[in-house]
Amino acid sequence: MVEIFLCHRYPFTYFASMIGYSIGTRADQDDTNMVDKAISAGVSIDFIDNDFKKPDHEIVIQKSKEYDAKYAVCPDIFNEEDLDSVLETAQRLENNGTTPIIVPKTNFDKSNIDEDWILGFSVSSDYGGTAVPYNFFEDYKTHLLGGNIKNQEDAYDRLLETGADVVSLDSNFFFNSASYGHIINKTGEIFDGGNLNENDVEWLETWESRALVSMTRYYEFWKKKTMEEPTSGSVFDY
Repeated sequence: MVEIFLCHRYPFTYFASMIGYSIGTRADQDDTNMVDKAISAGVSIDFIDNDFKKPDHEIVIQKSKEYDAKYAVCPDIFNEEDLDSVLETAQRLENNGTTPIIVPKTNFDKSNIDEDWILGFSVSSDYGGTAVPYNFFEDYKTHLLGGNIKNQEDAYDRLLETGADVVSLDSNFFFNSASYGHIINKTGEIFDGGNLNENDVEWLETWESRALVSMTRYYEFWKKKTMEEPTSGSVFDY
């Protein structure tokens, strides 16, 4: 099964860890995400993300070391000029015991990428995406960054077809969706307030409850998708 990371605030991260998620935080949002409370509740912080719009190499390194994170997302590589600084950050992360995730937003020479490092595929969304072709990730361990369940599944299938080894992913799209009344239902579809017809359970009227239900079903989706190895197509009918 792929490893599934959630970057959000406590107590959602506590509930997620009970389901089976690995927990992370964006490097500049550990206070907002109440990471200290999560750690006090026994949750380990295994994944450090960064703000790709305002990349900060030092804070990624600092927070990865502080929380003894297993993985950290390096600032994106938008052009060849970014490569040296990203590789330096990746090496420093590895020296501290953290596996770096390298995020290509352009093609570059991969000869200096250590075989134990991970490439990050930025899934298409309102927040980001990449124009780098799927075959760029061939033979590399790959992490899916962000996106909704449909776009992530499409990227997962396409990457596998081109020979990538998708080992992990992260997303918290269902929190934003929940604020609009959306939910992942029992068949994996994302739709509007019709979710309230599920046994007429009143607590689904809150965004927090919708987020928790979707968070659970998102995990169930990827567990089924990557453990049962369906022969083709989605594990759900969209």
